[in-house]
Amino acid sequence: MLKFVRLIVIFALGAILGPVLIAGIAAAMPPFGNQLLPPKDAEIGKLVQAYRSQLPAGRLFMTVIPPSDGKECGYEPEKVFPDGWDSMIDSHRSGQFSDYAGYYALHKWREGSEDDGFIEAIREQLGKDLSRFEAGFLRRCIQSTVFASQCMAKVEVIGAKVRRFDPKRQSQTLAGGHEDNIVCLYVDGVAARHAIRLSPPFSQQFADSHRHRY
Repeated sequence: MLKFVRLIVIFALGAILGPVLIAGIAAAMPPFGNQLLPPKDAEIGKLVQAYRSQLPAGRLFMTVIPPSDGKECGYEPEKVFPDGWDSMIDSHRSGQFSDYAGYYALHKWREGSEDDGFIEAIREQLGKDLSRFEAGFLRRCIQSTVFASQCMAKVEVIGAKVRRFDPKRQSQTLAGGHEDNIVCLYVDGVAARHAIRLSPPFSQQFADSHRHRY
């Protein structure tokens, strides 16, 4: 009986610690083949992908941000988009374009562009805080060990150092951090077509204070 219990303990330890040991050995090995990115940058990118793949659906280092319906551009939503969601639902049913459908499409683009900039900033922070070995080990730990939650927590702590919206951050996205300005140009066009008095020239500070940001 004692021998059987000893075998179970050895098997259990092997099942638990084996993947951790393998993760450590694999992370310490030099990269194989030609890579477009430096080894450390490539490993950081894989770590971010592994982390995001284990998050609950819809949570990618961030929360969903609802649209401000033109308030961020200096307009009253009920004036510039009087029918709001109802008009977008009707638009999908009828196949006809609506002003709000266009605004919402731009909002989703804005959200995705800002997300890309945020994730890139997290990659940079991970690169500062982790070595190639640490990034490789954490990635493999998340993917194939029972300690995945602890390794996820380590990545989350580093990611938490990066502000979701940082006005000082230099965005490398196509819009260059001017997503709000682009959206507000569209809202200005909607206002002009409906003879609504145009808001003052775009102000990022004003937009930041009138958007749903968490």
